[in-house]
Amino acid sequence: MPDGNPQIIQNQDQELERPEPKHFTRFNCEPADRLTAEAVEAFRIEHGIRSGKGQTRALCGFLMTCKALEKRTEQTFTWPSSKTVLTNYEANQRVRNTLMGLYFHQEGPTGCNWTKKATVYRLDVMPDTCGLRFQETNPRNLVEVRDFKSGQGGLFFYEPTGEILKEQTCLHEFGEQKFRGELQRMQDLNEYLSKNPLTLNGDIYRYLVRKFNNRSLSHGGRLYGGYSAQEKCYRASATIAGEPIVQLDVKASFLFIRAALGNVNLGEGSGDPYGQLPFVVDEHSRKFAKALLSAMISSGGTKQNMPPKIRNKFPEIVTKSTTMRTFQEPILQIFPFLEKEVDGLHVMYRESEAILKVLELGMEWSIPAWPLHDCIFVRKRDLHIGVEMIKTGFEEEIGFRPTISVNPLDGSPEYDI
Repeated sequence: MPDGNPQIIQNQDQELERPEPKHFTRFNCEPADRLTAEAVEAFRIEHGIRSGKGQTRALCGFLMTCKALEKRTEQTFTWPSSKTVLTNYEANQRVRNTLMGLYFHQEGPTGCNWTKKATVYRLDVMPDTCGLRFQETNPRNLVEVRDFKSGQGGLFFYEPTGEILKEQTCLHEFGEQKFRGELQRMQDLNEYLSKNPLTLNGDIYRYLVRKFNNRSLSHGGRLYGGYSAQEKCYRASATIAGEPIVQLDVKASFLFIRAALGNVNLGEGSGDPYGQLPFVVDEHSRKFAKALLSAMISSGGTKQNMPPKIRNKFPEIVTKSTTMRTFQEPILQIFPFLEKEVDGLHVMYRESEAILKVLELGMEWSIPAWPLHDCIFVRKRDLHIGVEMIKTGFEEEIGFRPTISVNPLDGSPEYDI
């Protein structure tokens, strides 16, 4: 590993009872070049870790996580702790046990797991990862269907905290044709994208995984890549197949889709939906409105109480004299369709179907696109056709054409199309 003193990480007070991880350690990765392979091997020898493929994958996963956390203030991460989610369980645990105490410690009291399948750790010492480059290998599952959550679930309604169903269970419950159809879609997409990899923060990504919730193929369904939790600052230097990228966001995507399900168009020609609310007066209050509406839609349409996470994040807006009703009444006046309950995970599913439709159009149109929830990255030279690709895909899936926010990722202002 390149020479350099380790950077000591200052611990911060954790506001949440359960720590929230900022990165999820993945072990389907390997060195992308000879120098990285030599550095990982030197790191293994330095710490007396036995040789083997499983140990090397675990070390690569840890060092790749450290790279992702380098510019984060809150340097917390998960390390899988269940045999059901690890292919080399014993090797992973040996590596974790060797490095724990030297580089990180378990966050929260003993047994304070983020989910039953992973434990949260806080980085104390940042190993020198300068110049290291990793690349993805095939993920274990291209389509994951998780069971219903047990207990209170996670911090957010969409956390996939239930058990991952085995493939045979999925084939039996959903039917062979339907589930194999989902697998085939992801296989076709990954075959195309692997030839047009996304490089971000020096690491190479070639695969996406689709994750469903609540033992259903119509709940959730978002697409996830190993880059999904990376800091925004790395996007400016990212490339697709070696070419610079732009970011295309579906404006107010969650609200736009929920409105479309009520046959209301908040897309092209409607302006900024959040700007219609009387309490939105600047960018900060717009972020508050976005968070609150997302929470309402996630809950089915309305909420009785203000979510603590939103209250804590916007204390100057959500004061002691305000209640959920203070904001919900004007919201329902502007967007009355929210009064009809619609499952939030189904709204997310419709969003994921629209994004997947866009990526499949990209294969047809020879426009490689990488998703991040409600946005996609395309090559700069594909900007205008990429915008049309999103509008067409959403119109075919949702019924309306969205407004697209273009972020050139070169320091110039964002703009809407």
